[in-house]
Amino acid sequence: MRERKQYELDNFAGFDFSNSPISASERRATNGKNFFKENGINQKRPGWIEKIRILKDGQYQRINGIWHFSTMEWTDEERTQRQKAEFLIVHAGKHLYEVDLEAGSYQTVYDTEVADERSYGIYNDGKLYVLCGDYLVFGQYGSANNSLEWRFLRVFNAPDAFVPKTRINIGYLGEENDITKDYDKPNLLCTRRQNGFSTTNKLLNEDGNAPTEEKPAVNAEAIKKYRVDTQIIDNGLVTLTVQTLDENSKIVETVYRNAQNPDGTYGTELRNGATKFATVNFDAGIIELVAPQPPLSENSRNDNITVEFEYQPRDADGKILEGYEEYITKCRFGARFGNGGVDDRLFLSGNADYPNLCFHSGINDYTYFSDEDIAVCGTDSSSITAFSRLGDGTLAIHKEANGQDISIYYRTGETREETEKDGTVKRTEIFPVKAGAIGEGVVTPWACANFSGDNLMLSPNGLYGLVLSSNVATDERYARERSRTINEKLLKNNLSDAVAVVYKNRYYLSVGSECYVADARYTYRGQGDMADTYNYEWWYWENIPARVWEVIGDELYFGTTEGQICAFDGQYSDRIIQNTETGDMALDLEKGKFYINASLFSEMKDADLVTLSSANKRLFTVVAEARKVRGENDRVFVDDDKITIPEESIIFVDKTENAEDTGLVAGRGYTVKDVIYDENGRFSFALYFDNELVKIPGSTLYATRFRLCKSLEGRSLETMNVLEYDGETSFQVREVGGTTALVPVLYNEEPASGILAEMCFRQNVIAEWYTPMLDLGNNSVTKRLRSINIVTEPYISGKVKFGYVTKSRNLVEGSLNLAGFSFEHIDFTDFTFNINNFATTYVKRVNERYFNYIMLRVVSDSDANCAINSIGLEYIPTKKNKGVK
Repeated sequence: MRERKQYELDNFAGFDFSNSPISASERRATNGKNFFKENGINQKRPGWIEKIRILKDGQYQRINGIWHFSTMEWTDEERTQRQKAEFLIVHAGKHLYEVDLEAGSYQTVYDTEVADERSYGIYNDGKLYVLCGDYLVFGQYGSANNSLEWRFLRVFNAPDAFVPKTRINIGYLGEENDITKDYDKPNLLCTRRQNGFSTTNKLLNEDGNAPTEEKPAVNAEAIKKYRVDTQIIDNGLVTLTVQTLDENSKIVETVYRNAQNPDGTYGTELRNGATKFATVNFDAGIIELVAPQPPLSENSRNDNITVEFEYQPRDADGKILEGYEEYITKCRFGARFGNGGVDDRLFLSGNADYPNLCFHSGINDYTYFSDEDIAVCGTDSSSITAFSRLGDGTLAIHKEANGQDISIYYRTGETREETEKDGTVKRTEIFPVKAGAIGEGVVTPWACANFSGDNLMLSPNGLYGLVLSSNVATDERYARERSRTINEKLLKNNLSDAVAVVYKNRYYLSVGSECYVADARYTYRGQGDMADTYNYEWWYWENIPARVWEVIGDELYFGTTEGQICAFDGQYSDRIIQNTETGDMALDLEKGKFYINASLFSEMKDADLVTLSSANKRLFTVVAEARKVRGENDRVFVDDDKITIPEESIIFVDKTENAEDTGLVAGRGYTVKDVIYDENGRFSFALYFDNELVKIPGSTLYATRFRLCKSLEGRSLETMNVLEYDGETSFQVREVGGTTALVPVLYNEEPASGILAEMCFRQNVIAEWYTPMLDLGNNSVTKRLRSINIVTEPYISGKVKFGYVTKSRNLVEGSLNLAGFSFEHIDFTDFTFNINNFATTYVKRVNERYFNYIMLRVVSDSDANCAINSIGLEYIPTKKNKGVK
């Protein structure tokens, strides 16, 4: 008798779509979907539920960005009290919304149209900054009535946009030995700027001495005039802040402004109330004081007047440059970075008009982008496509690949010191650009991520990690593959649409409705790999239409092109929500059915979830009728073995005759407690109202029309008997998990009106696993299969279909592609797993003869989890395959 042999599969890994089903590792699936590794075992992926859907003007708005952040908000106008505030901001379509997931509501917070494209958002210093075809900031600002409110503003010329002080120590017009000097650079996001004046009231003659009759003062008028650095001031608000000393030698500031005329222009006189202090000459850029202003102290050259004024950038011919702020507002993505690798600045790029430019902000101020803080990265023949922050304090700037240009540049921070004329040392942070190598280009900024220290980027050839060169003489980085086993499937997609997120040590890469999941805890090295190369184990999910990702609290959310915001939860079905409108539904009391417009709800099927409501709150079903109900000892007894009622449910008394004999009030909701069933299926319960036990007098509740009813409203029910006919869909409802229809009844002689429903269409997560084609250790010998042993994972319930195939039935001829795999020819067995403390072995006796290779398949199509720990095969080697003559 031939020896029986055992072959065991366990410690299952990820999916392998790239290798042949003959050469792939037996631990991996060569086809399948919707598994991932949790707690060391492959399980079904979690399902998701639609939390809210954003609709505008009858159209669903695709989700372009989701940002959840918490901050401290001021609770009083004086800004002395603060409290924590949380916000969920969503860019959907061409507008921005504040969303309340718990209430299922949203409101527009920026109604001006922006680009209907993916947007970039970042939180800093109590505000949310969003690049969305414009550059917006969501913060707490004073409103028209001086109260504080949260709202979106354009960053360009916003009330709190940084106003640079571009020149300081400006002396009077024509002063000799003037020590004026540059200070801040102009701000691309603000047309206002400041200058500092160092005034004097000291009169001098032509020799520079005190004036005499023979040599009078020549600067009597000049010391009242000061010219701004732009030599011109645009008509607008001009503000002078003047510093003086009081009798205690403390600095006092007084502000003078020009008034706005009825036609919108601004006047030339700078006043504080009735006091005129100066005039402005817009064309000449001169501020002329009414009287000479003394310095703060003798021989002081510190600024004692600051002027803030309007000036729009001009070209060499003096023509105003329109849209100068678009250098920044048309950027599409960014990254926090700074000197030494800190994150105190915002770096931006993605401006289609300037595809090779990189911009960065001032320190901790995302409203300040100097017109000199611009870096050129290569030629404009290839665009900057993404940023990566590296661990050694370097910012990697990725470009698209065109086969000729460098595909990566690096920026690191340096501190430059310059000595001014007066001996002071000026320190400036700079970020020089260094060219890298020609290598893998990046197709999208939305898939770059730091994954447990591995900087990932998505190229046209798959996912890569940036690896530091092993040559100590260079700090060059090279791209090393990370997605070998999924590239066959991944690369068939338009990768420019891909978007990724890192959540709980996993990297989720979605494109279209597909999602590829890598786990940082599971890597491998293939034969022939270089020393610095490794790949991740990958799992593949379907029906994940994620356009954007966001982690909210401790849950993973995504937004879709259909305006949905969805969250993964502990269930194993994907659920889409759709609401009816007034007039979409009708109720036929005689048939006990609801009717709905089939064209709006064509996806409805049995076991979908529905939550009903009516305008007059009259949707009820009968729990028990008068002839079957009696009262005794403060309990209600129901002599009917066909009725069940959940604990803590709410029931109502229908309109009755002689209802006063029962002590129960029609229309009042009573809580059912302490439900007890007897061996005959009959039951009793107690009724409570406002947490007080209801006393029921007498031994019976008989009345002419006495019914205990249960409301159908506001509860999650399941659909059943769904039937579509002639443009209408009819259905009934049942308890979740139940089998009996809850038939609506006429309650208190008033039919339900204005019926609405929230439909939850459920699609079970279908998980499939195909092993490679296994030769059981010897492909030169045919085998006879005796049994298959399946060991289930403890604590995980569910139901799976298990099958195998040993012949080439319906496989694509001459190919190992599984596209033609026929499920009809697989020998299936169903296994139901029960939760218990120990693993269970299920044995399938078979008698499959004369096969060489075998492929196994596991399918779970229920709404429960599944997990198989191991699969064992018992077989007998029969004979060697015949050789070729």
